[in-house]
This record gives sequence, C-alpha cells and structure tokens, in this order.
Amino acid sequence: MNFNTVGDALEQYIRDRPDAAQIRTAILRYTAPIWGYTPLGKRMTHAEIADGIAFLKTIPIAQLETALEAQKTWFAQMGISGSISRTNRSYLKRLIEWTKTAVQPKRKRQRIKNPIAPYRFRTVLATYGVLYGKHDRPKRRVGQVVKLSAQELAEDSLQPLKTELAALATWMKRQGFAPKTIERTIDSILELLGWYHRIQAIPAQKLNLALCTGVHSIRPQMSRFSGEEAHQQYVTAQLQVKEQAKQQAAETIRRIQDFFAFRQASPSRRASHITNLIRVAKFLHRNITDRTSYGDTYNDIPIITRLRVYQNQAYADRAQTAELIPFGAKSIPWERFLEVVEKARLEAEMTVTCQVDSRTGSVSYSPRPAHAIAHSLQTFLILAFLSIRPPDRSRTLYELEMGKTLLRGKYDGVFTPVEKLADPAEAEWILRLKPEDYKTGKIYGEFYSVIKNVEFRDGQKLYDYIDRWLNQYRATLTPNHNRFFTSASNNQQFRGKPLTSHSIRSAIQHITYRFTGVGVTTKDIRRMYVTHLKESGASEAILEAARWEMHHSREMQAKVYNKQSGYSKSAPALALNQSLFKKVTFHLNQ
Repeated sequence: MNFNTVGDALEQYIRDRPDAAQIRTAILRYTAPIWGYTPLGKRMTHAEIADGIAFLKTIPIAQLETALEAQKTWFAQMGISGSISRTNRSYLKRLIEWTKTAVQPKRKRQRIKNPIAPYRFRTVLATYGVLYGKHDRPKRRVGQVVKLSAQELAEDSLQPLKTELAALATWMKRQGFAPKTIERTIDSILELLGWYHRIQAIPAQKLNLALCTGVHSIRPQMSRFSGEEAHQQYVTAQLQVKEQAKQQAAETIRRIQDFFAFRQASPSRRASHITNLIRVAKFLHRNITDRTSYGDTYNDIPIITRLRVYQNQAYADRAQTAELIPFGAKSIPWERFLEVVEKARLEAEMTVTCQVDSRTGSVSYSPRPAHAIAHSLQTFLILAFLSIRPPDRSRTLYELEMGKTLLRGKYDGVFTPVEKLADPAEAEWILRLKPEDYKTGKIYGEFYSVIKNVEFRDGQKLYDYIDRWLNQYRATLTPNHNRFFTSASNNQQFRGKPLTSHSIRSAIQHITYRFTGVGVTTKDIRRMYVTHLKESGASEAILEAARWEMHHSREMQAKVYNKQSGYSKSAPALALNQSLFKKVTFHLNQ
C-alpha cells in the first residue's frame, strides 16, 4: 500500500481504525498548523474535517517523517504541555508507525492458535504486526469538559438540583422510559447546566431544571378578575400570558443555540439533546398543560412546540449531511459477515493453544484457559443472535436476561414454560420483549420471537453452544447478575458486570475487524441485512417479516436501513427490459 500524501494516509487510516477522532485531532489541530493549516474551532464539523483532509492531500507523504518535530514546535508556540502534548504525540506516532508498516509490511514471529484453525491469525492484520485491540480505542475526549460531575452534585449547593433530577427520573420511569434513556436525559441536563455554570457564570446554587427549558405559565388565574368585564379581562390577560410565554420560549431556544455553537454539535447531536430537553419540558409543564383539550401532546406549551420545530430542523440538517465515512467503507456483504460468525464459532471450539516458532519450526502445546474459551464463546453467541434472527438493536443483547427477556419453553401464541411441557426436549429458546424493553415498544407492544436451533455445517447446533455457555463457561467469568452476557474484562473494576452498549459494540467491531479489516457496528449490521434482502430480491412477505422482527416501519426500512447503490436498485429493471426483447414476436408481412 503506497501513499502519495499525508491526506491519503490519514484517509485510509480512519477507514480502518476506530481511533479516527484522536488521530485527526493530533495531526489537524496540533501538527498541520505548522504546515499552514488553520483549524476553525475546538470541535470540527464533518465539513471542516473534510477540508482538513483536503489540505493534507497537498502535503507530500515524506513530510510525515518530520511531523513529530512540527508538532513539538507547535506545542512550544502555543504553550501546550502535560497530558495534552503527551497524548497527541502518542497518536501521531501511531499514525507514522502504521504508515511505515502499511508501506513496508514486516512478518513477525506469530503466536498462532490450534493449527486445526489456522485462520485465527490469518487476518488482514497479520502483516501489520500487533493485533488491533482495546488499547487502540481510548475514550474520546473532545473540547472543553463542561458537564457537572458527580463530585459537584454531592455538594450542598447543588442539593436542590439533585432532588429535581431524582424527581425527573421517577417521573420518566413511571412514563415507561428505559434506564439508559433516563441516564442519557440526565447527562444532557448536566452538560447544559455545566455550560451555564462554567461559561455563562451562573452560580451553582442557582442551577435548576427551569434553566434548561423554562417554566411558562399559559393561563392566568380566573380568581384575579371580577365584575361584568371579568371574562373579557381574562381573555385579554390570557393572550398576554401566551405571548409572553412565546417570547420566553424564543429566548430559551436562542440560549440552547448558543450552547450548541459552543459544543459545535453535529445535527445528530443537536437532535439528541433536543429530544432530552423536550422530556424535561414535559416534566416541568406536566401540571400546566391543558390535558382536557390537548391530551398528552403538550401542544399548548410554546417551548415544547418550539423545541419540536428546532428538532425537525436538526433532523433535516442530518439528512443533508453526508456520513464522514461512507457506508460502503464501514460495512461488509452479509455473506461475508456470516463467514465471520462461522470463524468465531470455530474459535469457540478451540480448547488447545499452540505456539509455533517461525525460526525453528518447534511447536509447544498447552490447554487453552477456560476464561479465554468463555470469551470466544460469548463473542460467537453475540454474533449468532445478530444473524440467526434479523439483527436486533444492541440493547436487546446487553439487556438479555434469563427468565425475563430470554425464556425456555414453547410459544404458539401463548407461552408455555419448559416445566409445563409434556416433552421438555421440545423446548425452544424464546425472546420475549415487553414494551419497556425495546425502543419502539410503545408502538409494537409485547414481542415474542423464537431463536431457532440452527444447525451448522459440521452438525453442531446453536442450543449446544447456549447450554455450554450457561452450564459451564459463563461461571468462569464470575458474573454477579442474571443477564445472559457478562464482562470478560481482566480489569477487576468491570469483571463480572453485565455487558454495556459500548462493550457489545466493541466486541463486534473487534472481531469483524480482525477477520475482514472492517470494524462494523450493530447499526451497520442491521443496515447490511436489509440491504442484502433488497439486493437478493426478497419478497414483500420476507421484507414485512424482517421489519416486524427488527421493530421498525417499512418506511424506516426503505429510507434508513436500505443502503443499496443506485446501480443495484436499477439492476432488476435493466434485466427485465433486456429479457423482454427475447419475447418479441411478429410476422414479417405485418
């Protein structure tokens, strides 16, 4: 692989690796200024990143050899030292070393697993040296941190705010929101209030939920008016109150826009923040809205209607914003994904480790540790659950729990547990999601789906692996919970805890990257599957079944998850038109 410019190398690197944000920061913000580039803000937009890469495409690749000196010079000029300089110097070194190994690959001594499965290290990374791992994915830290911390919330001055947040969480729970949604909503509040505190200099004791969206009265008290003109006075006062609420709402939106400008928030980030703020506004106006006339729409509350308009604009902006990395560069064909699943299954079967010395050819064997087998088995089951059924959202995986969302028994419109079956051998694994267990549960209601006992090419069946996991290997990871999946981390802080959205995503990205060179996410897998159905000419019945299993509408399936190219979409019509010429018949004398 050869690169002509620094931009070429960076563009290829960020397609292959998940630490793209840190690498871009290290070179665009802390190195390229010496070469003449000027970063615009603390957090670059997609368009600004694209401009930065375009600038780097004017810098010859040879100049990367002096990049560390250029970065050192920039640090000195700007007075930057400490962790910022050390961290960004480390990332720049990583890009430089990757470029060298990509251009001149070196084959190192290989520690390979069981020779029966030599694919274990025959990955796209074999010639690049060290396997891509968790240390290549540090936590992203961008710009100034303004979010209120847990330590600050523990202070007496913020006790009233803490009480309000607890009341909000209780209300959201009663409304049926999932714990993760409640957590994200509170995170948005703490970030916005942190901005008010640190940037707008509002004292800690004055921070409250009303700062986020305001509390706007929309009806005056009727008891204030009396006499013959009481009704007319009330109507006039009501118009004045509503107009004042609209003005206050406009001012609140302006402050929120200032916050987004400070954070340089992308359209997706803006939409997410606004969604959380709408929930806060509903909580604050729950006793103000006129439910008799408006039900639960809150359409009589000006700040909520204004937030919805602003949210729609954010969605429209997101639709017009091209993905920084095109879908084709961060996805793989569905058939290739199934190959990854099969390789993960074979890896879970490996019980012996061997090491081959490439210089002497000597081989040494040792039993594979139980926790390593457990890790491989869990990874395979994660992939299996995403491929044996139409792929679900990651939440379904990390919240999967025996006896709650994962049941053993029979379902034919009514669920019968295994204990009540005449023949327990007929029991199946059933996925059962209540409305509060998945994103669109309020729309689709309680959901049941059978996890089929798929047979693989060597005769092994999925239920054999599930039983092996539950009865033998899961316990080796010392779980302290009842969820199906558990952390396999060597870090005692995380060992034994349930998997999270991040750890599910990390596991999938890691293994797909090892075997294909492309780290895909759960969302990518859902889009890959729908695209595969469309390109393979799936019937309307299959598309409808997939939509139901994936808990979204046909419109969402067509507009969001289907990533067919224009050429692929037009291929059936082109083929039909071509075939019609063979069917043309007529008499020459006509």
